[in-house]
Amino acid sequence: MVYYKCYYTEMEGKLIMRKRFFVLSFLFVHIIFCCCAQASSQEWIAEYDAKKLAQQYLRNQRNMSEEDYKTYYFSEAIRSETNQGEPAWAIMFKGNMDDPRYATNVYVIYVNAYSGELAYVDPPTVPNPFTSMFNRYLSERPGGSWIVFWTIEEKYAFKQAITEMYENYLKIESEENYLPVGDYQIKVLQYDYRLPDEHCITMNDATLLANEELKKTASLTDSDLVNNYTNAYSFLYSDHFSAKGRLVWKVFYIPIHQPQDGDYGYFVEIDAYTGEVVGIEHQIQTVDNMWAYRYE
Repeated sequence: MVYYKCYYTEMEGKLIMRKRFFVLSFLFVHIIFCCCAQASSQEWIAEYDAKKLAQQYLRNQRNMSEEDYKTYYFSEAIRSETNQGEPAWAIMFKGNMDDPRYATNVYVIYVNAYSGELAYVDPPTVPNPFTSMFNRYLSERPGGSWIVFWTIEEKYAFKQAITEMYENYLKIESEENYLPVGDYQIKVLQYDYRLPDEHCITMNDATLLANEELKKTASLTDSDLVNNYTNAYSFLYSDHFSAKGRLVWKVFYIPIHQPQDGDYGYFVEIDAYTGEVVGIEHQIQTVDNMWAYRYE
């Protein structure tokens, strides 16, 4: 009897342990399920709200003036995550492509998906001094920021000024994580603007020669040239593949009305000494907001 009683107690103990294990396992699974359910029940803030918050964060984080702030437009919003893996709205803003000062600027603002708090702004860097000087120079010019419409004298002075700015920028030693110099600035730096000498043909002569070339090759009429286009001029060493290194008059034919079909007009390059047509290009661009960026 004693042996049987001890055996029964041992069996009872095993049953109790199994029940405890089952109950604890159930509680553990229940807790995990509740936590997951709570986490999944958190709703993302609306895209509209995230965009509004991102606009505020962009302006505050970059200390933008009212004028600068208005040059950025909303591009897209996507559900993403931060570098730490936290759910976040990624809101992208791009600079106005019609203004060379902002054309290459892109910011992505990460907004916490649940709280709406700012996670960070990408890139976290600051504009480099050269870009700041470049933009300030454009803002102060009487001809505005569209370099293409400046006089050849203004373009020549500009070339000298920005070349010096860039050389000084390269000498700067700083631990700042500057943004790289924009593509547009690099592009303008490469233009070798000059001034004509007494042996060069005049601007008017270059225009007449360019007009005749367009009437012949593009089937434009005198009426088309007068009523549909406005002229602009550069005097520089050509970088056109057919006339590279030759001093030319570059005559632009820019549509008077902003194009809707990707047709951005023409430019014709005339050899400054011989009057020979050495380059012609019909400027086609499929992105409408590249309107000003196509020139110069």
